[in-house]
Amino acid sequence: MITRYARCGKRACTLVSTYSVKDWTQKDTPVITRTYYTPFCEGESHSGREHEQSSKIYWTGFLVAGILAASTEPEEPTKLPSDDLPPELLEYLDNLYNTRQYVVLNNFMQRYTDLNSAAVLWRRARVQWELLKQEGQDYNVLNRKGRVTQMQELENLIDQALALDENSSSAHLWKAILSNACSTLAGFKKQFQNLKTMEYHLRRAIDLDPNQAAANTLLGSLYMNLLDMPLLIRVFVNLFWEMPEEYYYEDALMLFLKAEEVAPKTSIENLFMTGKAYFRLDRTPCAKHYLELAMAQPAVTNEDQAFLEEAKQFYKTNFKS
Repeated sequence: MITRYARCGKRACTLVSTYSVKDWTQKDTPVITRTYYTPFCEGESHSGREHEQSSKIYWTGFLVAGILAASTEPEEPTKLPSDDLPPELLEYLDNLYNTRQYVVLNNFMQRYTDLNSAAVLWRRARVQWELLKQEGQDYNVLNRKGRVTQMQELENLIDQALALDENSSSAHLWKAILSNACSTLAGFKKQFQNLKTMEYHLRRAIDLDPNQAAANTLLGSLYMNLLDMPLLIRVFVNLFWEMPEEYYYEDALMLFLKAEEVAPKTSIENLFMTGKAYFRLDRTPCAKHYLELAMAQPAVTNEDQAFLEEAKQFYKTNFKS
């Protein structure tokens, strides 16, 4: 088991490595557990000095090897103990994702497919989804069969993650995202049948982590899209599929405002949807304010650009002056 401790010297972070040793040739030999403290930054090691150098070299070598391998084609998977994931590794993976180095990240993770960890599984699905989107053919009708299969494989990774850790907020978030993408490819009927599944996992993600900004935005957007649906279509849908429970524009607005509180001015989608929710509630000054904030943000991704254009069109239509 590896745990990070922030307080172990003046400027130190330390890995605590616990090893269980047993002589399996002897029947009743007890398991011997030893704990070592290994500094990763400046600071004093308190015990296990004979072990600290080898442990430090092990994890440093692990990260360096992965970084070097990430720039090349993945080779045979490397087997590592699933419980021994240092926080530094997950931070490295998230940094690659946040800086949109998807190819490098995917190559890195392909080398460690035997890591049976929920934290790794949902991250693998996340980066492969981003690579699929980059190809620009996610919803190509001529290639729909292949895309559905690919999306189902990613959703299976999320299901494995949830089986290992049902309390992973991020795994629930990506279950909602990928199940929605998969059902959209499968057609109108599947998309509506998936509404309850999507709502459940977004609510679960928020229950587990109220500061999950993306889950708040997506759940609010789900409510807004259903509320904006023409009445005749909504009645038709209710006849054949079970819709999410009753909701209101106020519910959607509360979710958008929570996401904005957690991550202010970082999502064009959230700013636009906040303005749209205020507009539906006849709170025009607030609506105008958030729409102007949305239009002032730089578009980084294709999704950002799409929401930016939508915000501009909505503003032009409803605030002509």
